[in-house]
Formats: sequence, structure tokens, C-alpha cells
Amino acid sequence: MSYSLGPGPMTPAVRAIIYTNIGVFLLTLVAPDFIISQFGLTPKAVLQHGYVWQPVTYLFVHSPGGLSHILFNMLAVWMFGVDRSE
Repeated sequence: MSYSLGPGPMTPAVRAIIYTNIGVFLLTLVAPDFIISQFGLTPKAVLQHGYVWQPVTYLFVHSPGGLSHILFNMLAVWMFGVDRSE
């Protein structure tokens, strides 16, 4: 008999997404203005200044004061991103 916690094992991609989100969240705590201005989505910066990475990187930027927000986001990623092939 074996026991496990949660809906199933995490895939490497889910683990990478969670670690990246946590890392960017911690960086945002250290330098919020820089992280948000460079990696948050500002359409004007994308169109006029060529910040073409922002449509992808904004997905990882969370408000530095929103600890519950990132916790529930990572819980959802973990719950819906597991390998259910077992």
C-alpha cells in the first residue's frame, strides 16, 4: 500500500513553471519597479519601443504584495498540470 499527496506527480514542465513564478515573485519583492516595467505587459512599450518579450514574460509577473494571489495560482498550476496517465 502506498500513499501520495495531491492529484498526481508533477511533470518537469509544471515544476519549471512553478519555480519560475516563485523566482520572479521573489525578484519582484527586491526590485518591483524594474521587474514590472521591464517584464510586465505595457502595450505601448511593445509597439513603440520594441519590448517584444513582454507578451510572454508578463505571465510570470505577480504583484509583490499579493502572496495569496501567487499561492493560489501555483496551487491551480499544480492541480491542473499533473500527469494523470497512471
